[in-house]
Amino acid sequence: AGEAHECLGEIHRRAGEWDEACRAFRLAAERGEPSASRWCNLAVVAIEAGRLDLAEEASRRAMEIEPNHAHSLFNLA
Repeated sequence: AGEAHECLGEIHRRAGEWDEACRAFRLAAERGEPSASRWCNLAVVAIEAGRLDLAEEASRRAMEIEPNHAHSLFNLA
């Protein structure tokens, strides 16, 4: 389920459909195996969408899974 939602999120991201992209990437992160990368993907899309609150939340969730996740640390900087 996680991979399908990631693909859907990427389609929405490329189309500039930010709410749908964020929703799909969140579902990918929540329904798949615990993955820092999936939460980080949500954070990146949230930043692009101007949703800094969501980006911070997603980056922190990524770091709960992988405390030294470099991209998430960068997102929080």
